[in-house]
Amino acid sequence: MKYRKLPIASGAYGNRYHSTVPLLFTWARRLLPGHPDPRVNLAMTLESAGRNDDAMATYRTALEIYPDYVAAAQGLARLQIKQGKTDERTPALLKVIAMQGETREWREWAKGELTRVR
Repeated sequence: MKYRKLPIASGAYGNRYHSTVPLLFTWARRLLPGHPDPRVNLAMTLESAGRNDDAMATYRTALEIYPDYVAAAQGLARLQIKQGKTDERTPALLKVIAMQGETREWREWAKGELTRVR
């Protein structure tokens, strides 16, 4: 069986991808108001579109819903460090990642960053 690529997945829509996908995640967020995943997915999309401040705000919103959600902590801490915008909450995020990171690489990364951010 031959599979066809979806136009959005293949990038055929160019910049429209970055304006359409956030709408889909906004819709998902409304359907799942107590779940952080739509917000994390939206944050990743915003980040890939270069909207880093919006992405950080969206990661924070996911963490308000689920304070120790590792995927949101990883995304926010990584983006804060990448952008040089760490704050008083960054060490706490790194501690969560160092203990509960999704992979060994994430845990090691967080431990290393903790020594630099403090």
